[in-house]
Amino acid sequence: MNTKNFKFTDFLVTKQPHENVPNDEQKKNIYELMLVMQYIRDKFGDKIIINSGFRSSKVNKSVGGATNSAHLYGYACDFVPYDISKMKDLQELCISLVKNNELNVDQLINEYPNKKGVASWLHIGLKRPKTNEVRRQIITITK
Repeated sequence: MNTKNFKFTDFLVTKQPHENVPNDEQKKNIYELMLVMQYIRDKFGDKIIINSGFRSSKVNKSVGGATNSAHLYGYACDFVPYDISKMKDLQELCISLVKNNELNVDQLINEYPNKKGVASWLHIGLKRPKTNEVRRQIITITK
């Protein structure tokens, strides 16, 4: 279950000392997320690093994740470009893809931008947990 540029295990990475194993339903969601990330990668044309994908409940609690986090369902990931100097380009691309209806996601979150508005990382959530709603929100979270 890999795509051209992403391995399934890229979406299971954690630095937390807890088991992080998805069930079958979560695995299907992760694969759907991988396809979306591959689409973004193809449009971006450069490497993307997944910092956080699926989170077990223990991993999510350890990192201070929301109790209803899309990460718990395999619906979300946080990511940056391999070349961090291209963060603004990746951010602008993702915003454009959502605004132009090329990317049908629940949330695109620009996390903790600097003074120039460039996010520290991006978060994609495919669907709202439990309702599977796709709200197409573009959000910026600041400190």
